Amino acid sequence: MENCSGLTLLRIFIIKLFALPISLTNEKKLLTELAAGSQDAFTELYLHFSPVVYDALLYFLKAEQDADELLQQIFIDVWEKRQHLARAENLESYLFMMTRNRVLNHLKKRAREEQFITRYSTRENRPALDPESGFLQKQYGELLQKAIGTLPQQQQRAYRLAEEEGLSYEEIAAQLAVSKLTVKKHLELARRQVREYMRRYLYPLALLLLLCRP
Repeated sequence: MENCSGLTLLRIFIIKLFALPISLTNEKKLLTELAAGSQDAFTELYLHFSPVVYDALLYFLKAEQDADELLQQIFIDVWEKRQHLARAENLESYLFMMTRNRVLNHLKKRAREEQFITRYSTRENRPALDPESGFLQKQYGELLQKAIGTLPQQQQRAYRLAEEEGLSYEEIAAQLAVSKLTVKKHLELARRQVREYMRRYLYPLALLLLLCRP
């Protein structure tokens, strides 16, 4: 993952700003109109700056879906905070700070999710819940089974033998009639896919499960 330093992000902004085909005419007037709720002013600002913001987001996030989502959030923030923009001395700096903060927060959130999912997607680390959390435990189990169900057959068998029955590589290899190296490869791929599935669909529930622990 690229290090999200303010200096690197600022360089991207400067390069992209100089590459813009046109400059905003009467920026102060545009911001005043935006503060008054002008949708035309917002559209002009969006069309002018969104390519710069998007390229910076994509550079650090390496995922178009994440970049699209954060781009939308940033310009929602611009609209909701439009009255403050009228007092901004430098619009580029304002957008730079908004983008930088969004990127940093997103990367921190992604790191927390990865750490959490890695920890709680394995058999020995699944949360032990009290009886009052039975419903959540049931939902967690059902979603985990869906994640396992997305695996190819051999990976699924290896994963179940390792995570549900607690068998060793050697024992799994004997049952599947494959080498220990093949078992290791199956489990690496299976665990990665389960983590990705959980990161997309299960993180909110998994976090709730953790909070419900006695």
